[in-house]
Amino acid sequence: MPCLISINVKVKLISMKKLILILFLIINSNCFANEFELDTSGRSEIEGITFNDNSKFRLYKSRGYWKSSSGDYGTVKCFGTLRNDKKDNVQFEVYCKHVSQQKEHFIMKFLRGAGTQDSGIGKAKVTETTKKFEYLLNAECKHAITYIESDYFALQKCKY
Repeated sequence: MPCLISINVKVKLISMKKLILILFLIINSNCFANEFELDTSGRSEIEGITFNDNSKFRLYKSRGYWKSSSGDYGTVKCFGTLRNDKKDNVQFEVYCKHVSQQKEHFIMKFLRGAGTQDSGIGKAKVTETTKKFEYLLNAECKHAITYIESDYFALQKCKY
């Protein structure tokens, strides 16, 4: 009987070591994932026209501030268009230039499909960078934004 217990303990110990190794690999693979997070807030201005069918075409402009998971921070300016259909679903195409504390920059193109203006999710892509942010060029990002009147709060998570 003691030999059977010893074998059982060894099997459990080997299984436990494998489990710990697998967990370690999973945790480390997430640590080395190339992800860039951006937290942005600011104020927007929207002007445009409304058609007879209640659809709209508007111009979007905003200014704000950002900070990133890389430790950088700075200002951001955005310009773009919003198109609302008769049911007030909005299509959003906006370019934002993020300028860092070191006067380096990157530009992101934001696209949002149909949704409301108050909040939404969409995608973004880094379309231009200076040398410091070259690693972000063509990065694909997930984008979430919410508004309180003309003030906005946004979060982007980019894979590069």
